[in-house]
Amino acid sequence: MIDPIQASFDGFRLLHLLISLLVLLIKGLVRLIKWVAGADLARGNAGSGAEGSATGIPSAWEGRYQNIPLKFFGGGCDREFTEYLKGESRVAVESLNDMAEWLLGCTYVSDRREHGVRDHWLHPLEFERIRRGDCEDFALWAWRKLTERGCRNEFIVGRWRRDGREGVHAWVLIYLDGRPWIFETTGRSRERMFKPLDQVAREYIPFAAIDQDVRKKVYMGITQRIMKLMKGPSREHPMRRWRVRDRSRP
Repeated sequence: MIDPIQASFDGFRLLHLLISLLVLLIKGLVRLIKWVAGADLARGNAGSGAEGSATGIPSAWEGRYQNIPLKFFGGGCDREFTEYLKGESRVAVESLNDMAEWLLGCTYVSDRREHGVRDHWLHPLEFERIRRGDCEDFALWAWRKLTERGCRNEFIVGRWRRDGREGVHAWVLIYLDGRPWIFETTGRSRERMFKPLDQVAREYIPFAAIDQDVRKKVYMGITQRIMKLMKGPSREHPMRRWRVRDRSRP
């Protein structure tokens, strides 16, 4: 999987992204100002996300529903999310433990190695058949299974960082008794798969999400990422070519 924001700085896609973002920022200017000021927009907007500076969760996690372009999720996202819900799943799960157990039997492999391209998204039914894929394939499958069971959740694309390592990533946000948890679908053990958001929020930087009702959401993490890329000359200067480095499973 590739970084949808950094990749957009390559060639003319930069202009398309900036225009799309400008429209988004104009429509939500007042809310964005409140976000920067640390306002909690979740009040009176139940179900809008994991916002809330009072919990110590970083501002990158403040989000709002917005009909953003699919490319905000990455180059491999080439169909509407309703398409990923079509067809009949052959994997029966009754609990999160069942999902975790099934995912632990799958193999993590990069898109470059498996498909010969930088970014390729598998339909969840295809992922069930081959049981191989990278982070968004694992997370997309879990999002579909949770959605089928009527559970509140979000499939999220963003970045992950810890101990000097950082890379583009996809994961699932779930709510257990109203509390947000990270469902790290590529975790190598059941214990590593489920983490309270308030304990690991700084390790995950969300860009864009889709919830159980197939509503798109944009997070403040995406604007912070763009601002970082637009700063002065650095290793990640937006106009330099870059090489995708697949992250390892947490």
